[in-house]
Amino acid sequence: MTRPHLLLCGSILALVVATGGPGAVAESTTAPGPSATETPVPTTSTPPTTTLAPLPPTQEEPVHGGSAWAVYLAVATDISGPEIADAIALLEDLGYVAGWGSGDLACDQGGAQAVGVDPSDNYAVVGAYFDTALDAARFVVALDARGHSVLGIGLVQTYCLD
Repeated sequence: MTRPHLLLCGSILALVVATGGPGAVAESTTAPGPSATETPVPTTSTPPTTTLAPLPPTQEEPVHGGSAWAVYLAVATDISGPEIADAIALLEDLGYVAGWGSGDLACDQGGAQAVGVDPSDNYAVVGAYFDTALDAARFVVALDARGHSVLGIGLVQTYCLD
């Protein structure tokens, strides 16, 4: 991935995180307490709820030779490894089609650089693909809000789909 792509993605992610991410909820303010002459009225309160950032749409279906912003959740030397199965299950639980984003990392030109592995080695990978860097960054923020992390994000060309 080229330096401008890394800077763009990092800038977008920083903007999304700094602004509270998409779907962020403003803090509520509390009313002032009763004055000395007022009788406090008992109230019932409900615990605050957390609104999770919405999940952005992925690409309809990656195409051979097409460009996409890939967000990688797992990489391993063995496609049957537990980290691969866990990442596929996570994507499916979130409503994504995991099959489009799982397979051989070498099929994503630029993918090895995004996750920081040697491109000459063989790796299995699980990820989600987005049309824009903003959607990819929103996905990262949404995963983080749900307690999950990602291995890497980058602009890739998808192959092995013909």
